[in-house]
Amino acid sequence: ATYMGPVIDDAAYLRLKNTLQRLKADATLELLYESMVPSHGYFIPITIFAVKDPNHWLMQNELFGPIVALYQAK
Repeated sequence: ATYMGPVIDDAAYLRLKNTLQRLKADATLELLYESMVPSHGYFIPITIFAVKDPNHWLMQNELFGPIVALYQAK
């Protein structure tokens, strides 16, 4: 078990929530896991995506939140 605290402020929360919506709508990604979070505060769920393309923007950017991209190398 891991404790994951909230993100720092409303701007970070909204940025990460919008990013998660965009990632969930991306047909090239597979959602592997999404944790539960409290309904109050700036909590973002721990979310893990499988990525098939190492050049996908999720693999190339740091999000500063509990969003993980996994790529299976040969």
